[in-house]
Parts: sequence; structure tokens; C-alpha cells
Amino acid sequence: RAGEASSRIAPLASAHATAEQIALAREAARALYQLGSVPHLMPLLGHPDPVVRDFAARSGAGGARLCTLLTSDPWPRVRRSAAEGLGLHPQHASCAVSGLSDSDKAVILWAIRALGEAGLESSVPALRKLARNPKRSTDLRSEAVLALGHMGQFETAHSILRVHLEHGQLEALAQAAVR
Repeated sequence: RAGEASSRIAPLASAHATAEQIALAREAARALYQLGSVPHLMPLLGHPDPVVRDFAARSGAGGARLCTLLTSDPWPRVRRSAAEGLGLHPQHASCAVSGLSDSDKAVILWAIRALGEAGLESSVPALRKLARNPKRSTDLRSEAVLALGHMGQFETAHSILRVHLEHGQLEALAQAAVR
């Protein structure tokens, strides 16, 4: 039944000539996302409306095509969803490293998560650099440490703990650990 519903909904998501069609396309993309209809969402990665692209990217549709959205889409919400979608495709997640230098914090967060879920050894140096950068926000640094932990890389966490033990601010470290 979900497949039949998806087949009926999918054509509604491609229209974009009028404001009503765009609103309908957004709702159709949302429904397809909720139904888990990735094959019907894949063509929507190139839709002109960012909300429609957002749902398509978040679903993980397109695999490698998400790398292009992550690096070149003008909308942060689409780049964030592309990074999130890459977390569903470990074989394509290596391009998520480029998301670590995005201007939007949410994009960086989802890129970190995608790399941690994929367990890519090649991303370890970039994640270590981010985790050790005091100019980055605590939540991004904490997320990088967690991603490294998922890969069995505990050296960065140990070095951060040593610094806090030697120089104080354990309270800030403890607060970051429970977030």
C-alpha cells in the first residue's frame, strides 16, 4: 500500500510553476519522506524548491549525489540534510569531510555525525583537528570526540581530559559530556 500511495503522490512533488504547486510539492515530498519512499525522492534532489530538496536529501536518496548538494547547494537546510543523508551511506560518506568547513553549524554537526557513523579512518585527522580547536563551539568539539570514539579513537578524548585536569575547567568538560 505504501508503494501504491508513493506512486500516486510522487507526481505531485515535481510541479513548481505556481505558489500552490510549490506548497503541494512540499507536502508531497514530506509524505514521500514519511513513507520512506527513497526511489520516489531521488529525482527531487534537483527540484528548484529547497524544502523539497531538503526532504529528498534527508532520506539519503541519491547516495553520491548528496556530496554535490553538501558542497554546492546555496541553502544551509539542504546542505544539512545532505550531510544527514550521507550518514545512511557509509560508502559515500567520505565527502562529508568537506562539510566540516561549512559556514553553518548544523551542517558541520551532521557532517561530523555522518563521518562517525561511517567509521571512516580517513576522517580521523580532520575530526581530531576540529575536536582540539578551542575556537570551535563546545558542542561541535564534543560531537567530534564522540565520532572519534565510535571509531575506537580515544586519544583525543584523553588529551582533552589531561588538559582540563591540568588547567581546570572540569565543570565545562563535564557539561559538554552530558549534552
